[in-house]
Amino acid sequence: MTAIAVALDEPTSIELWIPYPPSANHIWRTGGKRVYRSPKYMKWREDAAVETLRPGNQFKRKHKIIGPYKLTVTAARPDKRKRDLDNILKPISDFLMFIGAIESDHLCDMICARWSTEGEGVYVRVERAGVL
Repeated sequence: MTAIAVALDEPTSIELWIPYPPSANHIWRTGGKRVYRSPKYMKWREDAAVETLRPGNQFKRKHKIIGPYKLTVTAARPDKRKRDLDNILKPISDFLMFIGAIESDHLCDMICARWSTEGEGVYVRVERAGVL
């Protein structure tokens, strides 16, 4: 087992509330021979970043989980349509990298996701792997 050195000022967890993301099926688009991020995804990512970095929220750009991490997602269903819960995990993981909360989404050791019957948006908790 490899030990991970962690500075005392590094957070052991980060909690965020973000708007409901587009499905992983709507992240990428193609145009001719070009593949690009969809405008819908880019708008969501920017809106979520503004919300996350708003004064009063817990997350600050200097907060970052270093190394392996666990991801917990609790999502409120935005409407009555049938949806696959796992389709929102990739946009959320990419968003965590975009705001600098994690080093890379390939370092995710565990994911726990569930639907919520209350509230709106998505609660996201990222914590260092191995932290109880």
